[in-house]
Amino acid sequence: MMVRSADGAEPSEYVGVGIVYQRTPDGFFRVEAVAPGGPAERAGVHAGDRLVAVNNSDVRELEADDLPKLLRGQEGTQVNLRIQSPNEQPRELELTRRKVTAAKVPDAPAPADDPAPNPGAQPRPGTDTPPAVPQGVIKFSQRSLRDPAVRNIDAFRFLVPEGWQAGGKIDWYPTMLQVTQVQLRIADPKTGVSIQLLPRQNFTSFDPPVPMQDGVNHNGKIFVSRPITDLPTFVKVFWVPNALKHLANAELVARTPLPKAEAEMMRQFGGPGRAIAAKLRYQFENDDHKVWEEDVTVGIIYSGQQGIVNWQTAAATSARAPKGQLDAQRAKIAAVEGSIDFNPEWSATNFYTRQGWLEVLRISISQDEAMGRIQTKYINEIHQLSEQMQRDRTEHADKIAESRREVLGGVETYHDAYSDRDYYMPAGWKGYWTDNKGELVISDQQTYDPNVGSTLQWTRMDRRDPMER
Repeated sequence: MMVRSADGAEPSEYVGVGIVYQRTPDGFFRVEAVAPGGPAERAGVHAGDRLVAVNNSDVRELEADDLPKLLRGQEGTQVNLRIQSPNEQPRELELTRRKVTAAKVPDAPAPADDPAPNPGAQPRPGTDTPPAVPQGVIKFSQRSLRDPAVRNIDAFRFLVPEGWQAGGKIDWYPTMLQVTQVQLRIADPKTGVSIQLLPRQNFTSFDPPVPMQDGVNHNGKIFVSRPITDLPTFVKVFWVPNALKHLANAELVARTPLPKAEAEMMRQFGGPGRAIAAKLRYQFENDDHKVWEEDVTVGIIYSGQQGIVNWQTAAATSARAPKGQLDAQRAKIAAVEGSIDFNPEWSATNFYTRQGWLEVLRISISQDEAMGRIQTKYINEIHQLSEQMQRDRTEHADKIAESRREVLGGVETYHDAYSDRDYYMPAGWKGYWTDNKGELVISDQQTYDPNVGSTLQWTRMDRRDPMER
């Protein structure tokens, strides 16, 4: 059935975001279909998602025929959507209007498309009911990344989905304020879906009294003549040449602001300044000319005074997959990113090495020997700080869990009685289990019991809600 626009024309093409929608009884709009290749599809919008707001306007306050006026516009202009996927927190998307071919819903009674909703149409049965969470069971195992430079202790732990592989290393740079660079990549060898930690760095920008080249080490920070406040430009300048080379010719198709992440970054920073954070979705072709998508999460904190701007990366991760699979892997990605837990002893060593970097600069010996001397000098302080960090972690576990859940979105806190630690697991599943080997399982089946046919001891993980404690 061809959908007619408000003026009676049959819109095979129009300028908009490329969605078909129906109003639901609660006043929101449910996405019925997405135009192939349109801005909405590129940003990860799927049928079944709910449209919550357009340009910060609650859609429940809009008449049905007001919505296309907000979605349509001049080609190349932006529109902000707040989209909520089933069992997920709402997310902000900034889409660029493009010419698209009107999407259609097969066998649908009078569907409404982007430029021409049908104000008299009634919702189809079930269109206001979110589909069930993904079927099946996801199993995770605990892994750790050891640091040979610090007595080969576990630097941090994380979860890895069953069948996935993980690899990485830690490089030390005692002459920089960012004394460590963590390289970690977790990937599914079957599908190519992967999660990557990106390098972080401290920067400084000012007008030098004498000419200074960008990229030099100035008092432990990378000198850049002017601070970069545009996040896509930052990705292009600092990550694409090395960690993200495959994005050299990628197209930025969506930008999702992360205001809660910005607030959490400033809370942890603890000083005056400002933060900007966003999730940037790119689309690119791999060597086999297949289309892939990648979400790059980046956050930067800016501070300084008297003409000097100091800035540092506080959020730096990416996740990529063949087009159409990235959103389907959200549960696994959220669990992996939320599980990264740094060892207090390693973090304390990192802190005191950073405190002693000026001393390292003054001694003309190898970096390994210099770091050894720093660690020896501060060994007692490292031990004391490690114990204090562990106490603080226990005392403030509720606040930490709550802030992480707010920042990550769609994540809830569950307690593992075997290890006496909390995990931040994807919300909306019916069963959360852990065993005496440190493995975890989540299931969408209420009756699923991993103890059946297993020689391991599985127990349900308790839900922790910091707001009720």
